[in-house]
Amino acid sequence: MGGASIPDPTCSRPPPRDAGPFLGYYLPHSCILTRPRVIPTRMPTALPLVRLVAAIWLALVAPIAPAQSAPGPNVVPVRVVVTIPPLLWPVRALIGSPADDAIPAEVSLILRPGLSEHGFELTPSQMRDLQRADIVVMAGHGLEPRVAALVDRSAPQASHRTVVTLEGLGEVIASDHAHEHCEHDHDHDHEHDHAEQPAVDPHLWLDPIAMKHFVARVAEALRAAVDRSERTEEQKAALNRAVNLRLAEAQAECDRIDAEYARALAPLKRRAIVTHHNAYAYLCKRYNLTVAAVIRPVEAVEPTPGDVMLAVKAVRAQKAGAVFVEPQFPAGVAKRIAET
Repeated sequence: MGGASIPDPTCSRPPPRDAGPFLGYYLPHSCILTRPRVIPTRMPTALPLVRLVAAIWLALVAPIAPAQSAPGPNVVPVRVVVTIPPLLWPVRALIGSPADDAIPAEVSLILRPGLSEHGFELTPSQMRDLQRADIVVMAGHGLEPRVAALVDRSAPQASHRTVVTLEGLGEVIASDHAHEHCEHDHDHDHEHDHAEQPAVDPHLWLDPIAMKHFVARVAEALRAAVDRSERTEEQKAALNRAVNLRLAEAQAECDRIDAEYARALAPLKRRAIVTHHNAYAYLCKRYNLTVAAVIRPVEAVEPTPGDVMLAVKAVRAQKAGAVFVEPQFPAGVAKRIAET
């Protein structure tokens, strides 16, 4: 890490404007490790998780500003719209930078870091960007209903557009033998209508192997956009070779992140954590952790006293050593759970 400092894991400051790779949305920017007083001896073995994700963020952090690679004369750039920050990394990795012959592209991000995807409204400029986009990169699984509705409505007039989602990747990675050990008790009598939640957990970007497959989907869409462009065959071939080279590099990065997680989390196998909302299932499955409780079962709804009591009971029963919170939500409830 070249001596990079690791942020204080108990710091509750808002996330910086920087956004790291796909792991950077809910982990390095968003988690606070609190100290459950009923089980203080659990803390030392839980700390490596936060140190690891913080180290990955520091090593790979990149500006969140939309990527604008300068096209040459009379070259129409590939227009890409990305819905949420975790999905920006594959696009940036494949397009490259002006210093290394970037693909001519205009990339816009709809949801800024630290904001919730629930309840946001598209601005007129974002609607225009979506309608004219060559590629729309989104999570799917019902996470961005307003974007999905606009994309569906404008589909007949946008035959040039490719929509890339995470949908189906859960099935792709389900056969992985390392993906068999997540435990989360879903029998709680939560006092919520779960109809507001996506039918399928969309948080696949927290699994490096899922993202290895996803970046290949983005690369396929980018190659198709290049092939549709008004370039010479020689220019198209050169750009597609560059995409293929960057795809290999991005997938190798996913493998490196997976290996680092596996190494650092191996001593914590079966350890229990408490999360603010249900975002960590794929990560826990991949690395054999247990989600003891979720404070906010429905992300857009405040936790009820019953949710808080269930989390407290889970901390005690499963000896959870960490409570992860997110900057877009108040941390008070999580701190009370940790200190009860």
